[in-house]
Amino acid sequence: MQGHRITSVHRHSENGFGSEEYRPESSDFVGNGYAVVENGGRHSTGYEERRRRVQEEEEEMAYEDFMIFRKEATMIIQEFFLNDDVNQVETDLRELNWDFYHYYFVKKLTSMAMDRQDREKEMAASLISSLYDVLFDSATIHKAFTELVVSADDLILDVPDIIDIVSLFIARAVIDDVLPPSFLTKILNTLDEDSIAAQIAVRAQKVHLTGTLKVDNVLHRWSGSRSMTVEAVRSRINDLLIEYVVGGDIGEAFRCINNMKVSFYHHEIVKRAIILAMERPESENVLLDLLQEGFIQGVISITQMSTGFNRLIKGIRDLCLDIPNANESLRKFISSATYEGWLNISSLCQFDTSPEYVLDENAVRTFKERITIVILEYFSTGDVSEVVNSLAFYYRKFLARAECNGIFVKKLIMTALGRRNRDKEMASRLLTNARLPSDDIMKGFYLLLDSAPDAALDHPYILGDLSQFIARALVDEIITPAHLDETEVRSSNRLGRSILELSLARYRAANSSQMIVKYWGACDCGCAELDIKDIKDKIMRLLEEYDMSGDFDEACRCMRDIGLPFFHHEVVKKTIIYMMGNPHTRMWNLLEQFVYTGVVNDTQMVKGFIRVKESIDDLILDIPHANLLYRKYLSRAILEGIIDLDSYHAQEDICDFSTCQ
Repeated sequence: MQGHRITSVHRHSENGFGSEEYRPESSDFVGNGYAVVENGGRHSTGYEERRRRVQEEEEEMAYEDFMIFRKEATMIIQEFFLNDDVNQVETDLRELNWDFYHYYFVKKLTSMAMDRQDREKEMAASLISSLYDVLFDSATIHKAFTELVVSADDLILDVPDIIDIVSLFIARAVIDDVLPPSFLTKILNTLDEDSIAAQIAVRAQKVHLTGTLKVDNVLHRWSGSRSMTVEAVRSRINDLLIEYVVGGDIGEAFRCINNMKVSFYHHEIVKRAIILAMERPESENVLLDLLQEGFIQGVISITQMSTGFNRLIKGIRDLCLDIPNANESLRKFISSATYEGWLNISSLCQFDTSPEYVLDENAVRTFKERITIVILEYFSTGDVSEVVNSLAFYYRKFLARAECNGIFVKKLIMTALGRRNRDKEMASRLLTNARLPSDDIMKGFYLLLDSAPDAALDHPYILGDLSQFIARALVDEIITPAHLDETEVRSSNRLGRSILELSLARYRAANSSQMIVKYWGACDCGCAELDIKDIKDKIMRLLEEYDMSGDFDEACRCMRDIGLPFFHHEVVKKTIIYMMGNPHTRMWNLLEQFVYTGVVNDTQMVKGFIRVKESIDDLILDIPHANLLYRKYLSRAILEGIIDLDSYHAQEDICDFSTCQ
């Protein structure tokens, strides 16, 4: 984050912590749940007094920065409603260089659009979609809409139809893929069911996001596409491109594009133009000229251009079925567009090359024979990279990644079942370190469960051993319990169902994670023994480095180096304790980013909070207000969707949520 961080400051009084709260004039600034605790109410030394003065000066500067941003944001939004220039908004926000306050911009944009015409509401929704992944990340959007919903009870007097308007904004954000559908479920768990905020969430979920025509209904509510359906817009885009190819009138093509008034949907023009260029190679140059000139004249923004190409990259498998050379053509177009300067290659996702094919019987037999040799060599050498390289070679040879992976997982575990515990441990570690897709690993488990009755003739202990492999996969988080719910339906034999039940029982047992990891003991394959003290030291270094630099990518790299995703609750615990002793908004941002990017899953996040609660009595000795701070952090985490209240209650029998207020 550039600039200063915002905090809401609690001043001390004679009777202890937080007796009086200093509130800036703007309710938008103080509703974030930030707090600063200094010295725990104890007598300050000279050093602590100097530190307090410096901190107060920083807080005053942060507040002044925010007020400047607030004023500038209002002016940017007013200008945007006049000229409808998305690129200018992006430029202005970049020049302000205060990424941390972007959540306020999104909230303010939506609030200002509420009491304006449908045109401005449509413009606001389109702007949020256009700047997503350009300036606004998922945490920014999540925080903005959370605060907007929570403040609805206060705004109802000024905006009587706020329930309908805000629910439409949320539905539009979900449809535009800038807000996950789970946002509504999580926030509903934190709201009073009779509140205005809850009514907004329910309306968005039950009315605007339910039904086969939900996309068209929401998109047309503010006449964003001038009463045309999505299919009608696509049809007009296709017609104008064909007309342009035949007539060559680029001015007429731009006039048609502008008349449709769907700037947020220009990525469809990019996608259709490229596909048409693939289908009609003789028209390739004129279609690329259209996109290039559209970018130069500002008809198609760089954001929409990148989105169009990304949609093609993600759908390249299906496209190759209709256009065999689509992969090569798309790469050529990207290279040309990047060279000519109308496409930013850094904004593109990676290619998922080579379409899937189904292995025939001979190919399956050949693959099994070769991968068996690779597995046996791995048990001798412990070289994970050699296995990964071999799999990559067979992907290219057989062009069936998912099927190859499923067969590999089954063959690896079946081979390990007949060997020593050392090899079983090596097999589990290979599944984790090979970084196979979760669905592909489940394909292997499906095959194992289906063949379990026959395999039991050669492996009498298959019930215990195979359930251990599955439980270990759950602990290592290479699959999820949701995968097993689906598997239970698909498993048709009694032994398979028994294995699943035992796997879940082992996984859900109290303090099971380390027992499962150590079940087969250590192996001599070059992997270090689990050293809890060393891991905790690495976690503390991670937090201290992030506190100084704010580099989230570096924090993620450290998390990967540490490994052990089943131990991420320790990261959560130490982050919360670190905040108690060193109140710091940056550390809360770390927790937010861990959740929104999926680095730490919901289970580990909840477990981290519970572990802090269990150690409160010890923490109070060093941090007198630890209990109060914990309740404050818990309340905020639930409110912002960082943890789910139901999951919290499921793991720990705690007091009612109202005690956390």
